[in-house]
Amino acid sequence: MKHVIASNVRRAHLGGTQPKWFVDADNKVYVVKAPADPAGAAHGGTNSKELFNELFACALADRIGLRVPEHALVEISDNANAGLPRGRHFGSVFLADYRPLPDGSHIVSTLDDYDARDLYLLLAFDELLRNPDRKAGDILVPDSANVSRPVKFLAIDHANAFTGSHWDAAHVAANRTGNSGYNDPWLFWGLSNTKLAMQAAERVSKSSSEFAAIVADVAACSGVDAAEQRAIADFLKARAHNLERWTLKALEIARKD
Repeated sequence: MKHVIASNVRRAHLGGTQPKWFVDADNKVYVVKAPADPAGAAHGGTNSKELFNELFACALADRIGLRVPEHALVEISDNANAGLPRGRHFGSVFLADYRPLPDGSHIVSTLDDYDARDLYLLLAFDELLRNPDRKAGDILVPDSANVSRPVKFLAIDHANAFTGSHWDAAHVAANRTGNSGYNDPWLFWGLSNTKLAMQAAERVSKSSSEFAAIVADVAACSGVDAAEQRAIADFLKARAHNLERWTLKALEIARKD
């Protein structure tokens, strides 16, 4: 896992309504998102797991071939701090030539622009993590009409993997089953290829032998304790075992919505 030290921190708008944090490190510019409610005041005192969720999701995406931006564990020191909390944060390299899909997009409406296998892989990936927060804006596409086809999109924002950003061992143990329940069900509306969905689920499940190692690696730098590590490992094992089922169910939902 890449670990970088911030040399400068600044806040600026990037075309959306919310300003973002920009961090200079390792001769690159990273976009860093401060965790919401880090101490879990609104979640019964359960600390935020956004850092773990983001790092795990990107590490797994790298292994299965799902494209995500270059990422790192970003250390914010007192000297660099300009309002962003001191400590460790998830950062992804700023890509000036990419843009998010507009809200309300049906990615399938432009299916000919993409490799369909990538779309089904994203669907199965989200089902493994039971990520309910896949929105159009969480998919980055090249900001040019002249890019070659198929378009290579990037998946971002996995802070709410494992059903949310403030899970604990008991919560993930109680939520191993069920579909992700996207808050933007229109995104995958129209996906209908059962064969591709099953192949994607199999591709994700084949990485299950690496889950425990990824969990341990990410937990070591994100404050997740031993009990929570075991709970997440069991969650992933159970999800992988039934991933074809959950992916096909998600496909059924996409057909109906």
